[in-house]
Amino acid sequence: MDKLLSLSPIERKILPFLELKNLKEIEEKSGLDETSIKRALQFLSNKKIITLKKTKKETLILDVNGIRYVKTGLPERNLLTLISTKPDLQFQEAKKQSGLSDNEFQAALGSLKDKGMIKIESGKLTFEKSKEELVNKFPEEKFLESLPKPLSQLKSQEKLIKELQKRRNLILVEKKEEVSYEITEEGKHLITKAKTFRQDLIEQLTPEIIKNKKWKGKKFRVYDIKTKTPSIFGGKRHPYLKFLEKVKDELSAIGFQEADGPIVEDSFFNCCSLFMPQNHPAKGIHDLYFIKGKADLRKHHNLLLKIKKTHENGWKTGSEGWKYKFSNEETSKLLLRSQGTAVSSRVMASKPKIPGKYYTISRVFRPDVIDSSHLTEFNQLDGIVIGDVNFRHLLGLLKLFAEKIAKTTKIRFVPAYFPFTEPSVELQAYFDGKWLELGGAGIFRPEVTEPFGIDKKVIAWGLGIDRLFMIERGIKDIRDIFSQDINFLRKS
Repeated sequence: MDKLLSLSPIERKILPFLELKNLKEIEEKSGLDETSIKRALQFLSNKKIITLKKTKKETLILDVNGIRYVKTGLPERNLLTLISTKPDLQFQEAKKQSGLSDNEFQAALGSLKDKGMIKIESGKLTFEKSKEELVNKFPEEKFLESLPKPLSQLKSQEKLIKELQKRRNLILVEKKEEVSYEITEEGKHLITKAKTFRQDLIEQLTPEIIKNKKWKGKKFRVYDIKTKTPSIFGGKRHPYLKFLEKVKDELSAIGFQEADGPIVEDSFFNCCSLFMPQNHPAKGIHDLYFIKGKADLRKHHNLLLKIKKTHENGWKTGSEGWKYKFSNEETSKLLLRSQGTAVSSRVMASKPKIPGKYYTISRVFRPDVIDSSHLTEFNQLDGIVIGDVNFRHLLGLLKLFAEKIAKTTKIRFVPAYFPFTEPSVELQAYFDGKWLELGGAGIFRPEVTEPFGIDKKVIAWGLGIDRLFMIERGIKDIRDIFSQDINFLRKS
């Protein structure tokens, strides 16, 4: 009976029903929930009463958008239907009439272009196929309608799965652990004994039991100190926040000073002070979220005049400028900060120390199609070094950031263009089988620095620190950084 004395209450509860070998039936008979039953089975396995077998099962299922699209149609199907019924539909009108979100519209447009179903010409969308082909289902539609399916049966469709996983909440890999067991000879013997076992055991000794002497004539449960117990997870900071704090500490240790700026920025500091022209395609290096209202730039009046002249004719910089009439109305527009370099611009406007080293970790916002490496709001690590510096110093810093922050040495430098730096460079790292852009850098042009009264070289960079964290932790989807998955957070 010694082994019976060591069993916990939940083990004793399921012991009479082990021969059922079905967790659902054991749940009904014992009154325990599934989690408690699995825990009891693990305890019994540790005591050699059963042999436990755990099988991991991965099933590809529809996520929330997938369920919706199976019912209402994929965005590309709805857009195609609209275009086929309205020839030469204007691009903006198609976007409006489709009822799709920006992300859905962009994804649908890309899919239909790849399939050769539509043509975009002179701002119009035209259906390119025959009416007969319109009724044929897309491979994506057939695939989604076939789910759920075990992932092991979908090896031949890995390419399609990867494409669908790039789209938000379309499909999901559901991971489950299936538990089965066999009763050992010792276990069978114990089950027989348990049928006649009626001992009232004391599970826990309390002051009341000692005081009232209730322990007399009773037996205590025997504790097995080798038995595995449930893990306890204490509260802790989010792993990404810990990472950001570590980055700040490392930058401070090598002499950098932290700077900050507003999230709601004006076009003056976000664009114009960085020599981004108001009426030139160069301004389109990224899109912007504009906000109602105007900035009061009166306190920057003198700086505004210099930057205005620099844009129009080059001022004293030796440049010819952009040769257009600078608009005070345009430069006072409010927007959500689209680049951390706006903070660097504010640093230069605040009469910084020369030589000096400054950095900022800033939240920035850009309209974009959300996928495994892009978000519409994300964090950037930006900074500047003012003094007797050159391009080699910049490359050395970028290499240091990749090695120290992202913990990667497989990097490369690629020539790039930005309107505010010359020369310009892009930092890339090899990750998950491809080269991933980490950010851009360069030496600020005189058109940027001289209006601020800075006559020294300024090296500058803007890196996607979310991506640096992805590489450092081996995370393949940028959306997982902000995940609320409790298992991911516990393991991180």
